[in-house]
Amino acid sequence: MADLGTLGGMNSVGYAINNAGQTAGTSALTGDTEYHAFLYSGTPGAGGTMVDLGTLGGDYSEAFGINDAGFVVGYSRRSTGPEVWPTLWLNDAAHTAIDLAAWLNTTNPAMGADWVLGSSSSRTIDINNNGLIVGTGYYNGPGGNGYAHAFMLDVSTLVPAPSSSVLLAVLGLSGAVRRRRSAAATVRETQATTE
Repeated sequence: MADLGTLGGMNSVGYAINNAGQTAGTSALTGDTEYHAFLYSGTPGAGGTMVDLGTLGGDYSEAFGINDAGFVVGYSRRSTGPEVWPTLWLNDAAHTAIDLAAWLNTTNPAMGADWVLGSSSSRTIDINNNGLIVGTGYYNGPGGNGYAHAFMLDVSTLVPAPSSSVLLAVLGLSGAVRRRRSAAATVRETQATTE
């Protein structure tokens, strides 16, 4: 078990891990008055780092999902209001935060009008390697009733398809894990035989 640390505060929580070993979650900042989403990359205790992903301008964010390319999803407060908004953090050098409610309203205004995504109960929970995000929002479209509904949002225009090098790296990592498990099983069998 390895301690991933914090962003300066007393507490942190890890919520998701990808096949490359990157972890996403939330941590208190110094002073413990703000919490920000984080991305942890590398090996704990041997060069691994926790990066503050920031917010949409407010004082709070959490990350709940990460895909194999390092794109992170969760929610964040804007500079005004207590509501949290679905957020995608890109895997660029700045870990650019995308307000997904604003993005949906811009790319598909009709669909954006059917959904209320900024509230204390809206959640963006996970993202897959093809750029599909799942979460919860309030649906007021055809057949809707204003209550919470699960959604799937396609942001593949923001999240490129996995390259063959990423897939090879993931396959190599999973192969190494299988070899490690196999070696551990061999050691256990040998120990059992000698006892």
